[in-house]
Amino acid sequence: MARLLKKRRKLLLINRLAPGDIVMMTAAVRDLHRAHPNEFFTDVYTSAQELWDNNPNITKLGWRVEALKEQSEPESEKEVLFPKHKVKIIREDPDLEVMEINYHGDYAASINRSNSYAYHFIHGFAQDLGQKLGVNIPTTDFRGDIHVSEKERSWISQIEEMKIRDQFWIMMAGGKNDFTAKWWNPASYQKVVDLTQGKVLFVQCGEKSHVHKPLEGVINLIGKTNIRQFVRLMYH
Repeated sequence: MARLLKKRRKLLLINRLAPGDIVMMTAAVRDLHRAHPNEFFTDVYTSAQELWDNNPNITKLGWRVEALKEQSEPESEKEVLFPKHKVKIIREDPDLEVMEINYHGDYAASINRSNSYAYHFIHGFAQDLGQKLGVNIPTTDFRGDIHVSEKERSWISQIEEMKIRDQFWIMMAGGKNDFTAKWWNPASYQKVVDLTQGKVLFVQCGEKSHVHKPLEGVINLIGKTNIRQFVRLMYH
């Protein structure tokens, strides 16, 4: 008797948080495929799509996104509404499962018992995704899963484009207004730069729309890198 092949589930995973959160999401998708090879096709709709470039775990599936406007209920079985994101997903493949993943479930609960349970930021998406899929997703490598192509590796960095061939450190001396507890005093960053002048070349980066006070004695790339350029800058 021929062995029956299990049909792969097709997933569209959605998250519209900040790029740092999406890096942790890449780890969850990696570990899903490591724990359950050949069981899932995964595609994503996130706030930082460029972080998924060259990712071998991503398959382009049948869907498209449209603005939600005033609609409050799906008009067909093809539609999945996400009011908080003001969009709707149109499923062109009827087998496509559309779900938003986040830091819910055990991870969120663990915040309140963090003095007695050992949970890391990276566990959040994996736990939530595993609960929604009904599978266990063990965390493997404690890092995101960002892939730099051979072509990208062959390009010179933005720093070398300036005819500067020194090694450098990237500095993010600011942040967003939603979680200011993550910030350090800009004067303290400036002191680090001053104390290491001539020993370390700092490149200051950051989103232009966020709060990043330009420092002195650094290469200023605030607002001058898109997500993929920033990935390549980190690679170099």
